[in-house]
Amino acid sequence: MSDFLKKTKRQIEIAALTTAYPCKFSPQDMEDMFDCNSVTIQRDLSTLRKRGVDIHSVPNEGLKITSPLRDDTIKELIDDYVYVGVPSALSQKSNHFLTMVLKEKSFSFLALLNMACREKKEIEIKYKKTAQKRLTDKRLQPLLLFERDNEWRLLAVEADIVKQFLLSKITSIELTEKNFTVPEELNAQLLLDNSFGAWTSNENHNVKLLFTPQWISSGKIPLLMEKQTIDYQKDGSAIVSFCVNSLEDVARWIAGRGGEVIAKEPEELISFVKEISQNNIAAHRK
Repeated sequence: MSDFLKKTKRQIEIAALTTAYPCKFSPQDMEDMFDCNSVTIQRDLSTLRKRGVDIHSVPNEGLKITSPLRDDTIKELIDDYVYVGVPSALSQKSNHFLTMVLKEKSFSFLALLNMACREKKEIEIKYKKTAQKRLTDKRLQPLLLFERDNEWRLLAVEADIVKQFLLSKITSIELTEKNFTVPEELNAQLLLDNSFGAWTSNENHNVKLLFTPQWISSGKIPLLMEKQTIDYQKDGSAIVSFCVNSLEDVARWIAGRGGEVIAKEPEELISFVKEISQNNIAAHRK
């Protein structure tokens, strides 16, 4: 990475830390955190102010941003940070959606999580699940930031289980000083490639789904996994095959398709679908 890109990334991370934690850090703290001298930090603060980030060092308080960030400044910060800090990103739609939901927290959360992934630091977050109004406290070991379905997501370990979390559902992030070690056998990118929904594991399951003629006649087969194959049958149905590392979300997806998608393999998936369907029927009868 060039010196210019490193400088840009550092400046946006300084702004992100100050946005998330007003008055928590001094310029000296930033010198220690980013391993640079006071002149460099003062230049960074000056550059941020020129970009529309009204950041100042207040005596006896610390660094804080003294006026709200403009929408165009937030957009510029998140787009620039994704470019220099998260090079695997493909679509600006994810940036736009996150900015709409979280406003100035968008670039801040993205930068904080990227820093935690890079430095292998545990984090504490407050998370709002879709079906719940209350917030849930979670302690995570962040592994990887990625985009899927035009949303930013975090792959992280929670209680020894690898899961996905939507950044748009996070309401606060606390960086801790506790480091963690990623097991050698845990390949985060491979887990991500073979994950369906939020569930992940170190297993691999070859799945076959039957899409009925009724489904085929009413619409096209969705892209469930990037490496799926489709075999069209003479009766108008289709067999879709792919590999996943956990079956739970696949089973839930099938159970919600009204009988137009049928699990064919493996047997464990067939049993999962039956169990979920029976539970759904029982719940409706109550």
